[in-house]
Amino acid sequence: MGLENLQFAILKDDLSVNLGSILENVFAQELISHGFNLRYLNKQKVGELDFVVQHGSSAIALEIKSGNDYKKHNALDHALAVDEWKLAKGIVFCKGNLEVEGKVWYLPWYMSMFFKQESFEGVKVKRIEV
Repeated sequence: MGLENLQFAILKDDLSVNLGSILENVFAQELISHGFNLRYLNKQKVGELDFVVQHGSSAIALEIKSGNDYKKHNALDHALAVDEWKLAKGIVFCKGNLEVEGKVWYLPWYMSMFFKQESFEGVKVKRIEV
């Protein structure tokens, strides 16, 4: 589907539209409005990350997932495994519930309104060990 027809597909409630790209744009606007400078990562041996942001003194990798398979994120897993990058955590905004698995936080889409500089410092979340 061409970009020129995307608006019409959305208005017609066409479910074949790539919601992933639309959500990424929505989240980019939300993150910018919260004062984040957005970075994108695409490395051949790691993969593509939607966003990398500075959060306080930490770097955080962000993935925006539109589908049910939001726990599949090879690029995020590879990036978190690169020790030299010192990524504090990875956050996956998804349609699931709040969960924490290791260094990956799964947050429902609506929680993006709370994701601001220093907003997660001191938050206690029950860890889920797999």
